[in-house]
Amino acid sequence: MSKIYLILLLIVLLAATKVSGQVQKVWLHGQVVRQSDSRPIPLAQLASFKMKNVFAADSSGQFKVILDNNDSIKVFALGFEPIIIHLDSLNVDADRMYSFALHQISYQIEQVDVNVSKHYMDYTDKLKAIRKKQEEIDLMLPADIKLGRKPEIAVDLLPTYSRKPPVLAAIFQPANVLYYYTSKSEKQKRQMLKLLQYEKQRQLMTLDMLEAVSGLSDEELQAFMMYCNAHIKFDKKDTELSVKYKVIDLFNDYKEGK
Repeated sequence: MSKIYLILLLIVLLAATKVSGQVQKVWLHGQVVRQSDSRPIPLAQLASFKMKNVFAADSSGQFKVILDNNDSIKVFALGFEPIIIHLDSLNVDADRMYSFALHQISYQIEQVDVNVSKHYMDYTDKLKAIRKKQEEIDLMLPADIKLGRKPEIAVDLLPTYSRKPPVLAAIFQPANVLYYYTSKSEKQKRQMLKLLQYEKQRQLMTLDMLEAVSGLSDEELQAFMMYCNAHIKFDKKDTELSVKYKVIDLFNDYKEGK
């Protein structure tokens, strides 16, 4: 009978030993700090050898992760020597915050000479090149305009009109009015101003506006855009809203004509 009790006792002890040796999950709460002054190391990292995962600490160097109680971790940060911790040696307590101190690495380098004047000169040369390039902007003028030619009328008699001269100008400045209507360069200038004004107004009629008004897309939208370009009439007082109303009217005509 005593032998039976002894055997049962051994079985219970073995079972208890087996249970105690089972892997358990633990909460590890810690903070990574400098070894020299115990200041926190923000965004430090720790790697689990068993889980093969990497975790990052917050801006104050703190972290809280769930690991196996027999896991090992590597704590590291840029500019510091890493350390390896075996959790079974810590007897991890979930209510305790552990401190992991890292030693900062410092390297000795040779003397470095910084030539400030050289970098400054390079910067000024690049700045001059950029400014020179800006001055060489293409004016996008018609090919038949001859720049720098001698004017047809003396400079002091040339008109200063940026638009059609008033009626009274024919009385007080007849030469200027005559030059405005007969000069080839003035005609070219007026054509250019009209072209620029038309282009400025045409830019109010965007592809997004056409798509929003019509609900069309792809090839149908392209066809409607060509229809608008052929039929829309701009006014010098047009705004984005007035152009939109014109597009709506054109879309109604476009649908009726299909």
